[in-house]
Amino acid sequence: MKKTLPIIFACMGLMTTLFAEEAVTPYYLKSFDSFNWLNGSGSSDGDVSFRPGYMGALAVGYKLQPGVISRVELELAYRKNSVDHLTDFYGDIYYINGRTESTSLFVNTYYDFYNCSRFTPYIGVGAGYTHTSANLFDQYVSVDGTSHGFTTQFIAGVNTRITERLDLGLEYRYHLGRSNYHEQNLGVTLSINI
Repeated sequence: MKKTLPIIFACMGLMTTLFAEEAVTPYYLKSFDSFNWLNGSGSSDGDVSFRPGYMGALAVGYKLQPGVISRVELELAYRKNSVDHLTDFYGDIYYINGRTESTSLFVNTYYDFYNCSRFTPYIGVGAGYTHTSANLFDQYVSVDGTSHGFTTQFIAGVNTRITERLDLGLEYRYHLGRSNYHEQNLGVTLSINI
């Protein structure tokens, strides 16, 4: 027993040292959970107003050497909003039911403003493909529609280093959809270096 305990402690110490010295790779996983404000669809026929909704995204990214681009990531995002009311071209307001949902696949690039603190501000831009479906209905009529195509988003935020592998952040996004739609997001990011 006297010989076994030192061997166990030596093995535990070796394992702790190995895990502590394990290199952090440039790859990371990121989640983004936020409020989603959908604006617009104003046209000559009327305007649809939406309630604040939800946006969630998962991404896999790669950290580059400091330069013009600091990070690149591939992101899958989902947005959902409920309809608040419809205003026709006469200005009459109709409270109807409905929702809009969109799924996007983006390539995002970021520039990190590195400094001596654990807080890292950043800006970014993304381009990708978005598929949107909408459903409006009341007791008399139901309307369904879909659209899809190229969309862009502009990003700004700040990351806080929690551990060597974990970052927590606050992020704002402005998403330009097709036609008259644009969305704004404000939420929390969680990044894990793998």
